[in-house]
Amino acid sequence: MDSGQDSGQDSGQDTGTPLVDAAAMLGTTPAALRKRLQRGSVPGYKRAGQWYVLMDGVHPTGSPRAGHGQATALARTDDQRAADLATVLDRVAQLYEAQLAAKDQTIAANEDVIAELRREVEELRRQTAPQPASATTTQTTPPDTPDAPAPAGGFWQRVRRVFGGE
Repeated sequence: MDSGQDSGQDSGQDTGTPLVDAAAMLGTTPAALRKRLQRGSVPGYKRAGQWYVLMDGVHPTGSPRAGHGQATALARTDDQRAADLATVLDRVAQLYEAQLAAKDQTIAANEDVIAELRREVEELRRQTAPQPASATTTQTTPPDTPDAPAPAGGFWQRVRRVFGGE
């Protein structure tokens, strides 16, 4: 509790023990006790930059369990941490599920686009396919026969070049 309260001094209750002294009494380090104070798992207050621990209800760290089944401040924070962690993990799982759903939608949309493009390609192939030759245009001599002049780069021209015919 970083609230700067001084209520314990005037009412005759525990006025607070300086952090270093409280740490020694509780069997812990000042740094560890300071973190517990900052998290609120140990009652205390800060005045003029100095932490004071309210020792009523605080148990030494050497005995993690209080007598007769009472939970210590540390045990309560462990349960709270577990609940907080479960909440965070649930949120992360929800985030990943949302991302996967978005990817599934994107993939489905892309598959639709691909199918449409394939249909368009097939239509273009049908439109540009060579038409069968009509009966009026017949070739009298095939172009790659030895009797006909070979077009540039034709089969027989290559054969002649290889065997010295040209």
